[in-house]
Amino acid sequence: RGDPQPSSVLDKRRFAAAAMSLAVEPLAVDASKASVLNSANADALGAVLGDTGSSVALRSDADEQLLLYVPFPSAVKLHSLAFTAPPSHAPRTLKVFINKPHMTFDDVEGMCCTQAFEVSPGQTQGTPILTKYVNFQFVTSVTLFLDKGEDDELDDEVSAISKLQFFGSVS
Repeated sequence: RGDPQPSSVLDKRRFAAAAMSLAVEPLAVDASKASVLNSANADALGAVLGDTGSSVALRSDADEQLLLYVPFPSAVKLHSLAFTAPPSHAPRTLKVFINKPHMTFDDVEGMCCTQAFEVSPGQTQGTPILTKYVNFQFVTSVTLFLDKGEDDELDDEVSAISKLQFFGSVS
């Protein structure tokens, strides 16, 4: 049957198939109410969440962790999310919490997330990351914990993302 498909090709095919059957579309976010903790440039959050085409990346400040809170204008069914990041500053771990506003880094350590991902390099260039759809049926907000990790060969303690998108349907 030939060589196995790279996971990024399989992910794109699964996303396309699911998108056709579930009417998945890009979701609007309420960027004016979004927030970020541990950012060196919090003013870049709007550009990262919007369709401005800006190349400004949201960067972590004191260490390699970012905590983003992103509300939706109405409840959604979250199918997937996608982000782009500079390769040398891309997060390696992503934890998603739903409907948990005002979380802190202590909360991230003490709470179970809705879903966690080990992010591969291919997933940091806009490839949709599929959620366990059954767990994301009534989402009013997401809190994302992004962590680059400390074992980076460049020993650079900065995580950064330049674009963040969500896909699904309005509940």
